[in-house]
Amino acid sequence: MLHTILLSLSPMFFVLSLGFYAGKRQRVDNVHVESLNSLLMRFALPCSLFLTTANASLGSLHQQLPLFVLLVLSMLLLFGLSYALERLLWRQKPPLAAMQACTVALPNYAAVGLPLLATVMSPAESLAVAVAIIAGSVVISPLTLFLLQGKPASAAASDHLPLLRTLLNILRNPVVLAPLLGSLLAVLQWPLPDYLRAAFSMMGLAVGGVALFVTGLLVSAQPFRLDWHIVLGALLKNILHPALVYGLALWLALPRELTQALVLLAAIPSGFFGILFGVSLRLPYALSGATLLCSTVLGIPTLVMTIALLPAL
Repeated sequence: MLHTILLSLSPMFFVLSLGFYAGKRQRVDNVHVESLNSLLMRFALPCSLFLTTANASLGSLHQQLPLFVLLVLSMLLLFGLSYALERLLWRQKPPLAAMQACTVALPNYAAVGLPLLATVMSPAESLAVAVAIIAGSVVISPLTLFLLQGKPASAAASDHLPLLRTLLNILRNPVVLAPLLGSLLAVLQWPLPDYLRAAFSMMGLAVGGVALFVTGLLVSAQPFRLDWHIVLGALLKNILHPALVYGLALWLALPRELTQALVLLAAIPSGFFGILFGVSLRLPYALSGATLLCSTVLGIPTLVMTIALLPAL
């Protein structure tokens, strides 16, 4: 068990630490991260999502449907709870509340999910990770972008053009569009030629390392700050999310192996999508950055505990 935990967590925190060190020592600019953001969110991650979904069989996609539905349901519940707390309790403006809700509700599937599930469970679980990324990409990401880019309240209710333009901008986002196109190819059973598969794979292989490095880089730019606002966000992510998923899985009487995969995915610390969306719109991300840092550090004991408890689930 100790070997499994070390094998699954040490590479993740090693690359995170490299990014943190590079940012703190100014080896890499940790403030102006637009270029790395574009590399990850517009090229590497979309290539990986497209390839994984396009290579999936129709049967395997159908088998992952319960995982998709339950993860979407749990993330929406957590997003709604976090957004409501930000608006009602902390009096945050809608864009900042949306950015924080995305940070709390959307785990770092892109960076942590694949190596974690491949080590703890089996390499065959890569499709489950892809489905988890898709769930976040086609539901939570568009919802966050909509709240970030939504039309002002002063706009006329009858004017549908701003709303339509916002929806089109969301659908054009590569992180949203790529898995939709890949899933369409899988449903139509149109196999990718080998040369295209190799081309997309070369770019997609960069996702894990770059995503973890960028996460460490973003975390390094945050001053150490700890208050109940930040701690609550981290606890919602690291404790409530896996507990919520486990409760839903028991209620739906899902198979044991699927329940274990769901709980492990939900136990992954906060992701960086909310922050990167905010960075691209030049929004302040100190709160979300501090929550990401707290969740990542808290993720060491909570992931260890989750991995140790998995056999008993």
